[in-house]
Amino acid sequence: MDNWNTRQTLLMRAKNPDDQAAWEEFVAYYKGFLKVVIYKINPSTALSEDFLQSVLLEIWRSLPRFEVDVERAKFRTWLSVLVRNTVLNQIKKEQKQNKIRKELEPHIQPSEPELDQMVQREWELHISRLALENISKRFTGKAMEVFNMSLQGQSIGSICNELELTPESAYTLKNRVKKYLVREIKRLRSELEQ
Repeated sequence: MDNWNTRQTLLMRAKNPDDQAAWEEFVAYYKGFLKVVIYKINPSTALSEDFLQSVLLEIWRSLPRFEVDVERAKFRTWLSVLVRNTVLNQIKKEQKQNKIRKELEPHIQPSEPELDQMVQREWELHISRLALENISKRFTGKAMEVFNMSLQGQSIGSICNELELTPESAYTLKNRVKKYLVREIKRLRSELEQ
């Protein structure tokens, strides 16, 4: 089974609370994204795992009721609102119980527009990382090395010296990877942002 071509199928399977394998795959696919968003909302590392568990539990409870409706809301939008609301509710609950007052000062919580922008940035990074991971299997030789080195800010000259390539070869390899990366990002967006 091609894991990257079945996200929609996975979403439908994960909606079934009895499909443990689908739920575990769903968690593995989104866990990194969820952790980053949770940390951006509340930078308390002491609570991030607790918040992640609360978010996952809320997703598990709510997912069976989620309906794919491109006109109304994309899955990402639904997921972002659910994460934000769950974490903010947990913060309020913790504050009421006075367990962690110093770690959760109101001035460190982002406003709703800031939070929405942060979630959007993190989603784009998540999609880019997935796309890069997916296409890296397609290339052999020095293509991925050239592309990664250019992402790290190395000049074509230093890449050519280090990998013993001509500038033409380096540009060709870099552009070939970039072309596939852009295509994969579009594919993932189409698949995951419905």
